[in-house]
Amino acid sequence: MDNYEGQLKAVTAAVSKKQLEVAFRHFFGLVPPEITSEAEYADATALYAAMDSSVPPQDLHSPVARYVVALGMQITKWEIKKN
Repeated sequence: MDNYEGQLKAVTAAVSKKQLEVAFRHFFGLVPPEITSEAEYADATALYAAMDSSVPPQDLHSPVARYVVALGMQITKWEIKKN
């Protein structure tokens, strides 16, 4: 049995936050802009819904799928920030 959680803790403890951000940016490719207003949030959620419905469920690695995930992360950040 793999100790994934232990390995993840070891990596995150040994790697700076800045290095992790660079790695995630590289993995996700195009990073959607940060959401800074309610209008941008509405646009982002509409775009997310349209893109998410067009990506096959098994597609996790295409540039479009990675962008959808990154966009979802930006939406979640906005929702957390607003609450």
